[in-house]
Amino acid sequence: MLKERIQDYFYNHPNLRVLFFFDPEEAYLEEVKQLKFSDIIVKHYNNTPFTTKYELVCELKTEKVFLYLPMASPQNQEAYHNFPLMG
Repeated sequence: MLKERIQDYFYNHPNLRVLFFFDPEEAYLEEVKQLKFSDIIVKHYNNTPFTTKYELVCELKTEKVFLYLPMASPQNQEAYHNFPLMG
């Protein structure tokens, strides 16, 4: 089910490069570990914002990336501005 939703999201938003998936309770962790795509890279965020941002901006700049983040999403404008992977 999750795999199809991810594919649909990228299909419906063809200019999207990185799909952030926040999962604070890690309810989808096992399902995400099993994900395999031919055209989407699955990345697990491991609390290394500089390294992750470098990978997204430089190494994976032409790829579509599903980024699994085992944390809560930013809940307000200030939190979005402080989130190191935005922008």
